[in-house]
Amino acid sequence: MKGGTVDFLTKPFLDQEQLDAVVAATERIARGGHASFKNRSAIYS
Repeated sequence: MKGGTVDFLTKPFLDQEQLDAVVAATERIARGGHASFKNRSAIYS
């Protein structure tokens, strides 16, 4: 996986586990913890 992977979920997983992973990744991005996201958003802004 390239630099975009934040977390891995093993199947089967609960819906709440998936939602928690998405929230955690979104919060990490919002805090500036993912450089490749910043680079892409700067390119497309």
